[in-house]
Amino acid sequence: MSAPAPEPARPLREFEAHFTLARFVVVTAVLLFLLFPGLCLGTRTFVFRDYGLYSFPIAHHLRESLHAGEIPLWNPASNCGIPFLAEWSTMALYPPAMFFVVLPLTWALGMFMMLHLVWAGAGMFVLGRRWTGSGIAAAFAGLVFTFNGLTTNCLMWPYYVAALSWTPWVLLTVERAWREGGRHIAFASLAGAMQMVVGIPEVIAPTWLIAGSLALADLQRSKFQFQSSKLLLLRFASVVLLVTALAAPQLFPFLDFISHSQRTTDYATSDWSLPATGWANLLVPLFRCYESPSGVFFQVNQGITSSYYVGILTLVLAVAGIRAGFGAGSAVSSGLAHETESQASRSHILVLAALAIAGLVLALGDHTPVYPMLRKLFPALGVMRYPVKFMFLTMMVLPWLAAVGLGAVLAAPRETLARAGRVVIFLGATGLLGIIAIVCLSHFSPIEGEVPEAVLRNGLARGTLLVLAAALLVGFLRAITRDRQRVCLLGFLLFTWTDLATHLPLQNPTAEPAVLQPRIPLVQALTPAPKPGHGRAMLTPAAFMEFHQKGLADPAKTLLLQRVGMYDNCNLLEGLAKVDGFFSLHIGWERAVQPAIFLSTNRINQAMADFLGVTHVTSPTNIFQWDTRPTALPLMTAGQRPLFANWAVTVNGMAATNFDSREIVFLPPEAHRAVTATNRARATVANYQFRAHRIEADVTADLPALVVIAQTWYHPWRAYVNDKPTPLWRANHAYQAFEVPAGTSRVRVVYEDRAFRLGVVLAAAALVGCVAVLVASRLRRNDE
Repeated sequence: MSAPAPEPARPLREFEAHFTLARFVVVTAVLLFLLFPGLCLGTRTFVFRDYGLYSFPIAHHLRESLHAGEIPLWNPASNCGIPFLAEWSTMALYPPAMFFVVLPLTWALGMFMMLHLVWAGAGMFVLGRRWTGSGIAAAFAGLVFTFNGLTTNCLMWPYYVAALSWTPWVLLTVERAWREGGRHIAFASLAGAMQMVVGIPEVIAPTWLIAGSLALADLQRSKFQFQSSKLLLLRFASVVLLVTALAAPQLFPFLDFISHSQRTTDYATSDWSLPATGWANLLVPLFRCYESPSGVFFQVNQGITSSYYVGILTLVLAVAGIRAGFGAGSAVSSGLAHETESQASRSHILVLAALAIAGLVLALGDHTPVYPMLRKLFPALGVMRYPVKFMFLTMMVLPWLAAVGLGAVLAAPRETLARAGRVVIFLGATGLLGIIAIVCLSHFSPIEGEVPEAVLRNGLARGTLLVLAAALLVGFLRAITRDRQRVCLLGFLLFTWTDLATHLPLQNPTAEPAVLQPRIPLVQALTPAPKPGHGRAMLTPAAFMEFHQKGLADPAKTLLLQRVGMYDNCNLLEGLAKVDGFFSLHIGWERAVQPAIFLSTNRINQAMADFLGVTHVTSPTNIFQWDTRPTALPLMTAGQRPLFANWAVTVNGMAATNFDSREIVFLPPEAHRAVTATNRARATVANYQFRAHRIEADVTADLPALVVIAQTWYHPWRAYVNDKPTPLWRANHAYQAFEVPAGTSRVRVVYEDRAFRLGVVLAAAALVGCVAVLVASRLRRNDE
């Protein structure tokens, strides 16, 4: 009796049918739970670095403001007042942020990120399937995009995770919009607006760079024929305009703020670039890294991200995707792909490959001449710091390219299986040799702080998983039964995830949620409490640097100590105000005055501290203790004699030890013609009332007098005296002053952001337009 004939190696349609979006979402959620069970159950929370010092306090401030019935346009608790909504990371207008606004914050903020990671993977799955026609390749892309080192590093920044999660959906919907028009224009506009209102330029810019580059590739494919090119450009421009209008309430205040901020075109430096050996970390993540006290590894002189590892198999398959794109004419894959009309063409592959390489090169900063040259050609790049952030561009593209490569392998014709296997073996062997070379270099020539033993273990693990995953992929190509094919592919996906999940010994330390509970007793006991509008705390430069440079092995204990010292934005958790703060954007006037506040690293300018209402300052002998300052002035005073001077004279005068803000106030020269007060006046302030966006009081003066508010000047603030508008001047270079007549006047200073109001009107109109397009499209389909 003869043996049964082997089952045909093709097709995989039945197996592919199991790789649905719903199943991928469930599997991704389970894998995230395996990595962060305590976070999902509410027994643990992230605390490390910016999560505890920035992200959680910002979310808490947003939550408290909305619970109080206020849209948080202005934050009075930091930097003597600073715009809040206009910052590019507060998510004040991002609708899904209501999840952590409504639910318990210590659990909900972490789950907010977990849900967005699922959304990110789902988007890359759909995008990968559209481009390759393969659910298996799409699942691979989704896993890589969700679990790579750069994405998981962003778990200390909920806003980065949210913005990244929309990237594949924006690319997917925008591509369909310029190709198909109709309702897809509305879908693309809504997806783009959702990402835009999160407000992360480092993610938004590369997303639209990719979209624009692919649109140009489609123009090239159409040979720039007038009608098709005109239609494509019109649709793309429509999406851009609608996204701008929908996101205008966030975008307009942001653009306004950045034009008044410290970020000029000369702001950027090459700090925190990839090191010259940074590409090697794509193979061995711990190469040329040192271990911090918390156990997290970092590259020397690059602390933005602890990892940007995407998996060696991702690199191998990305190269295979590029090779397939250049070797297969207009379509990358056949077999399965032809039934779903693969969207990958040679020009698209070229665009994605160029963008991936561009991100890798630009991330090196001044280690190559490319980044400095680009800054000269495009000065606007000077507002962005840290060239390592160009790795976001590479990370967005590589899973996509790898999916194309894997799709080409899966759909390879029978006669090319042996060649495809040889390609995988060659590329895998090249990666393995790279790992061996890097490990040897670390062993024989380590840098200071590097741990060669850790690099060796890291390299061995990466090499082992590379060999196993590559062997399974080759095994799939050589399998003669469907069952063996399926086992090989499932094992390949499992090893891919294992490689990403284990590539670092520790990346996101967690702690018990109690460490983030607001209002710890030790700080709340400060008397008088430096509450917004009534007083401020201030760290000395020496205390700030000590908090900045030192950390304990336990990140939770480190954060607790930092909260006692109100380091960075920890004051927001206490509901207290202070002179400084930790933000991406600062008002330029306020930053210019900062040097006048301190005489040395451990001595403050007492006159300036009085003017700013500093009721507590860090003890010079113990950074965890606060000294009370009884000489602090109220934040609203009146009657000072004006001195009209330019900024240099003003700042120098304020830095002088004999500066007396009770007697004089510096005003800009242009105020001289408008201000009638010339001498010191007897004036009192009564019935003082303070809210985040409104200050009111009664001022009585024997002569025309100036009212001075020790709050940062910013143009949306408007002054009214007896309900009549009056000019609000920059006082002492960075703060506020206005004039009142003799007698008793009712005064109020109100934050009126006209850019925000205009944005709301435009967003409402654009939203109505999108809904109208969707309804019209639905009616048209029903008629058909």
